[in-house]
Amino acid sequence: MNNKKITLLLTGILVLAFVVRIVYLDRHNFINDEVLNASRAIDWFDFFESERQTTPVQWFETRQWWQPLSFHDHPPFGFALQFVFSRVLGDSVWALRFPFVFVGVLSVYAIFLLMRELTGRVEPGLVAALLLSLHPGAVWISRLALYDGLIVCFIILSWFFFLRALKRPRYFLAWGAMVGLALLTKYTFIFMLPFFGVYMLYKRAVFKEKSWWVGFAFMLVILAPVIIYNIMLFKTRGHFDAALSSMLGMKPSDYVLIAERVQGVALTNVLNLWESFALPFFSGMTMTILVAAGFLYAFVRACIGPRRFVPIMLLIQALFVHVYFLFLEPERRFFTIVIPLSVVFIAYALYEISQSARAWYIQKKQGTPVRYLSYVPAVVMLVLVAVLFFEVRPLYSVPTYGYNELYVRVADIFRGAVSPFHFSEWKDSQVIEFQKKFQKRPAGFGWEKAHDNTAFILVDNRLDWVPRYWLSRRYYVNHLLTIFDVAMAVDVLAPQGITPASFVTYGFDAFYFIEDLGEADDTSRPELVEPFYILLDEVSKHPLVQSIETDVIKNAQGDPALKIHVIRL
Repeated sequence: MNNKKITLLLTGILVLAFVVRIVYLDRHNFINDEVLNASRAIDWFDFFESERQTTPVQWFETRQWWQPLSFHDHPPFGFALQFVFSRVLGDSVWALRFPFVFVGVLSVYAIFLLMRELTGRVEPGLVAALLLSLHPGAVWISRLALYDGLIVCFIILSWFFFLRALKRPRYFLAWGAMVGLALLTKYTFIFMLPFFGVYMLYKRAVFKEKSWWVGFAFMLVILAPVIIYNIMLFKTRGHFDAALSSMLGMKPSDYVLIAERVQGVALTNVLNLWESFALPFFSGMTMTILVAAGFLYAFVRACIGPRRFVPIMLLIQALFVHVYFLFLEPERRFFTIVIPLSVVFIAYALYEISQSARAWYIQKKQGTPVRYLSYVPAVVMLVLVAVLFFEVRPLYSVPTYGYNELYVRVADIFRGAVSPFHFSEWKDSQVIEFQKKFQKRPAGFGWEKAHDNTAFILVDNRLDWVPRYWLSRRYYVNHLLTIFDVAMAVDVLAPQGITPASFVTYGFDAFYFIEDLGEADDTSRPELVEPFYILLDEVSKHPLVQSIETDVIKNAQGDPALKIHVIRL
């Protein structure tokens, strides 16, 4: 293949990867860790609003000098990425997910480079890129604001730069950077370290290379924030951050929620990994069959035949993955770390089998193969692409509940607003200082002219906790704007003699009561359903009320999901 054709095909694959990741990006709802991470990243404030998973914000009366270096449950790089992009694009669902779309496309290009480096040929690189562009799990994780998508990219890039460095040692600096950034994102990358170690034991000459030591030192420099953070945590609290503590089997009282999930060796985790391969949102049946076939082919090639080094190294990495999952919590997003290896297995097997078949045909016919044989791989890939398109489709038809539309509506209400109030809820002085600092900062990153807030919003507790947390964190915790759920109105405001109706005398001119029309959240408090309507009725009967309207927010399926009662004075 000439360079022009390679460039054209690779560009087409990257465009395809971008399109399948960007389409309907803000249609499906935020999931748990998306809001838990993004809500802290946009203001770089590590606070969970929970007494069962506390943070340094709650442990120390004053802010410690090392606190901003990391977060209590994750290293800081993913948060830093979201912090930067939120300053440029805002804090909408689309804006917070867009960086991970870009990372997903970068992963597709990176796996092209990896396979080219691994095999010395361009064709398997293009096959791997095409497979990753449409891999259901890779598409899924690239459409969510989860840091696991970053790890997928770093796995591929670190692997590529390591192979390149074995031939040109100056690339060890890039390898060290990728390993450092990966561990600065999530510790799940750690399974790659023994894999690199086996490589280096096989090629011990790398330890004589000055570039390797420079790369290793650069990795430690990048990891310095996490190293310092954990040293200070252990010194002051007797444990490491939540992720490291969980990995080491520690169960500190500061992290009750995570400590409850700490487990020992579990063979069922590995079984869950293979069961998850067939799920529509992970690999789908087609990719599951292909990766199993690729694994079997690599195993056979590792036992017999020439050029055994590559399949042996792939099998060694597969072994480390399976050992790692014995200790890792069986969550689907964690399983995404096996996506690069599974795609490499498939691309390697397809390329080697096609080459062997071509060589066999030439030897049998004692001449060049007939022209139509050159089209067979292309036809196979087109059929595979069609099948993968079919398996990726469910990603765009996930049931929604109108929450993303609600975020837009509330953002319009509060855009540019600053709070004239301060309601005591948090006893932790760092939280109070944070709220005072941002009390007069306009919501919306200051793009609009600041104005006094004149709107009160009460949220039905039947909404799932994710949208309630996201709205409260963005507006009440971060800006002290008056948006509360019924639980807070009953448990916090009422004991202070504050009711929604009392805000009429504070100069508020609009009240919004957000009612959930769907089934109640299983974790909600059923006793809070009636108070919602009592408070709505109380405000509606106030003598200063001028009008009462109702708006309905529909979900992506077109069904009524939420009702907004608008009471204007």
